[in-house]
Amino acid sequence: MSKALTFTLGGKPFSLRPEKIDRKKIYGGREKLVFDDDNKECTLAYTDDTGTLVMPKGGVGLGIVSPEGEWVERSSLKARTLDGGDAALIPSSYDVPNALSKKVSGEEFLDYTVTAAYQLGGDSAFCTALGDDIYTFEYIYREGYETTSAFVLQSGGAAFLLLGYETGIEMLDLNQTAEIDAEDEEPDEDEDAIDFTMM
Repeated sequence: MSKALTFTLGGKPFSLRPEKIDRKKIYGGREKLVFDDDNKECTLAYTDDTGTLVMPKGGVGLGIVSPEGEWVERSSLKARTLDGGDAALIPSSYDVPNALSKKVSGEEFLDYTVTAAYQLGGDSAFCTALGDDIYTFEYIYREGYETTSAFVLQSGGAAFLLLGYETGIEMLDLNQTAEIDAEDEEPDEDEDAIDFTMM
């Protein structure tokens, strides 16, 4: 079961468990199975650059090494600011109350590409408090240094948490038109002519 997120809205706390909305649950999915000549299921494996060493699934991983080639534990790494100081560690959104105080308009919300969607359940008091507004806050799953833009809204009696990033793409609406020159220039007849003296 997922951990609960605590939101504060209108001075009241709300504790809700996000459940991921998976495309497979909505649209279904498919899985590719491969069998050998004896009708036994094949498993995925990797080979090294020479093709002589076979590594089963789970036998390959990523690691961090120092310039001297020594193994470095990820927990020992620290983030630094541009001026060389220690970057502030941001606590997980699941460990602190998330204040829903900043609203965004529908147009601002549509400037973001949604990468993950979660249903926060059907708490009627929370949905009533949200109303038709879209709230935003900075989300981080586990403590770290980088957050993701998150949006909370309600629709059909259920609340949703959407994560995404700003696309930075400017759009035109139907009332905007491109400028077109009123005067149509006559095409130059000599433009496509071949000059045989050039050969």
